[in-house]
This record gives sequence, structure tokens and C-alpha cells, in this order.
Amino acid sequence: MRRPLRLADGAAGVIDLTVDATPAATVGDLADALAELATAPLASSDPADLTVVSRWPTDELSMPPPRSAPLSTHGPRAGSTVLLLPRATGAPGTTDPSPVRLVSGGVDELRLPYGPTRLADTVVEIADQITVRALGGSDARLGGAALLGSSRLAAGDLLTVDGVPWTVCVDGALRPPAPRGWTRPHPRRAAITSTHEPSPVVLPTPPTAVRLPGFPVLSATVPLLMAVALWLATGSVLAAGFMVFSVVFVVASGLEARREARAEDRSRVAEFREDLADAMTEVRSTAAAQRQRHAEEGRTPAQLRDIVAPGREGPRSTLWERGSADVAPSLTVRLGTVDRPREDHLVVPDAGRRSLRRELEQLAAEHRSVSDIATIDLLATRGLVVEGPDESAAAVARAVVAQLAVLLGPDRLGIVV
Repeated sequence: MRRPLRLADGAAGVIDLTVDATPAATVGDLADALAELATAPLASSDPADLTVVSRWPTDELSMPPPRSAPLSTHGPRAGSTVLLLPRATGAPGTTDPSPVRLVSGGVDELRLPYGPTRLADTVVEIADQITVRALGGSDARLGGAALLGSSRLAAGDLLTVDGVPWTVCVDGALRPPAPRGWTRPHPRRAAITSTHEPSPVVLPTPPTAVRLPGFPVLSATVPLLMAVALWLATGSVLAAGFMVFSVVFVVASGLEARREARAEDRSRVAEFREDLADAMTEVRSTAAAQRQRHAEEGRTPAQLRDIVAPGREGPRSTLWERGSADVAPSLTVRLGTVDRPREDHLVVPDAGRRSLRRELEQLAAEHRSVSDIATIDLLATRGLVVEGPDESAAAVARAVVAQLAVLLGPDRLGIVV
């Protein structure tokens, strides 16, 4: 945890330095180190009574933090100009008693104040919710499982720290005092979660095969037989010829029937093609909707930049939106793209012309998967291993840390290098 600071050393000017602190460092540790560097007279005769307060930026001018507060959450931000001042006693937000107790074996009891409390290799912080954070190589366990990072606590939870089991007891509602020190409230909103009910896309049914009418042999034979019979009965060649001439109408009628059958088949196939085009438009739109749903689980670098960069009206309301108290913690991050099975699967009808049905089956096979956003839930996998060239692995690691830092508040996430 490295950050540049500037120590305002009274009339002697300023001292520029870089602080490289361990995850378990406290504000008191920083104050002690700065007191050794100071050349001007200190504000207190007892160096162990000093704490650190920021003079710049101006939004950090508030009640000095307690010496026992973790430096990672209550220390000055990088680039701050800091002063050494006597620690505040009875500072609101840090010493007020809270309704939270830790009970061990029904005998030992520890009443926790509002704010952070160091408990061996963990920090329990009480505000509008109760959170516990592991420090460094902590062996703390929550409910029998190893405590990784930070987690919320509730009444009845079993927290094991340094081999000692503690039961969390909450005697009343949490009413934390107004925040002071190096904290600023940010607007938070509940993450918008929606469930998708798969809706299959039914492809159109192909038209059945059309049988072309055959040549009207019987219809053409009958006039010929009648012409022979008429000639034998009357001996008139003209009458027999007229009857033979009617065969032309029979042949023309047969050809017309075949032409109409072909035209009807072309019309039905064209209508099928139009329905298929509409269905493929729906297939592409459902694929895009699936990508959009999964894209909300993992943000791109440009989207992260837009969230972090303040707008014209101040900080954006999407900052730390996954830190809302009424939404289950999520550690889903974006890694890239991957081919995923289609959620809205395609249904191929089992009727219709065989050649067109084979075409539908080929289309369904081509659109069985979607080029989708690749995400991973670190809360479910309990970790992520990145293998590959140093530059590529470092880029993936930076992207994962950036997503978590933007989408999870400091009450939910601790970053340890």
C-alpha cells in the first residue's frame, strides 16, 4: 500500500515522502513514523498522543481519526498534505457504544464501538451495517469457512479469530453517528437485477412438397374414341375432325394446371422465406439481448472510466452500486468473450418439405451458440488463477482489480498487494 504524502512541518516548510505501509498498519503507526521525521515542535509533548489529519484536499478537513483505525480505510489519500495533531478523545463515530457485542463461551464479552475495531488479524467495522475484514495472512473463519477479504456480519454469526470463537450479538438497531474523518458519503443505489425467462424462437414450418399434375391421358383419349365412333355412325369427316380438335383443349388444360401448381409452390416458398427472415431477425435480437444482459455483469474499461469520472453534478450514482445493503454481494467480473449456449433456443418444426427442413436444421446448428461476454463469479470460485505471458497476465489482473474497486465499496472490498 504505497502512497505519496506531503508533511506540513510548521515553519520549516514541507517534507515530501512516500509511505509504503503494510496491510495491518494503523493511523498511529503513520503518526509515529511522521513524528520521527518532523523537525518543528510537535503539537503534543507525548508523540504517542498524535494522530494524522489532512490539510489538503479541503474535503478531508474533519475530526482526526483514532490512532487504532486501519490506515487502509482511515488514512490520508495519495497526494494529501497532512498535519500531526493531538488525537481527539471521545470523537463521535469512533467511541460511541454500539448495540453489537461479541460473546465467547457465554462468559467473555466485548462491546464494540461504532467505527473500526482491530481484533487480532481482523478489523470489525460498525456503521449502518457490520462488516469484518481479514488482514494479511489472517486465519479468521466465518461460520466455519475461511474469511477471504471482507464480509458482512449478522446477529448469530460465528466469527473465529486467532482460534477464539466469537458469537455476534446485536441488541438493537444500528444508529451510527455522522461520518467524520477521511470518509465521504457517496450516493448508492440498489443494483438493478432482472431474471430472464427463456423464450424459444420457433422457426416457420416449411411448405409441403407440391405434386405437379400429370398429363391428362384419359381426358385426351375419350375425345379420340368419340371421334371414331361419330365417324362410324355418321360417316362425316368434319364431325369426327371437330371431335378430334377438342383434344387440344384437354392438353392446354393439363399444361395450365401444371403451370398453376408451380406458381403456387413458388408463392408458398416465398412466403416461407419471408417468415424465415423475420425469425432470423428475432434470433439476432435475442442473441444481442443475451450479450447485453451478461455485459451488465462485467464492465468494459470505458464504462469503468465513465463511472469513476465525476459528472457535471458531482459523483455518479452508479459508484459502488453493488454495495447496497439489500443486494447480495457479487464478485462477478468480466474477462473477455466466449461462445455460450443460446438461452432462447431455436425450435425446428418436424413437418414440411424435407429439403427446407434440412436447411432449418443447418441454421439452428449455426446459431446454437452466441458470442457472449465471459464473466466469472469470484465469490463462487473462491479465487482466480491467471496463467500466460507476464504482460497479458498483468493486464487481466489489472482489469479484474479495477472492476472490483469501482463496483464494490470499501465496506465490501479490501485490496492487498
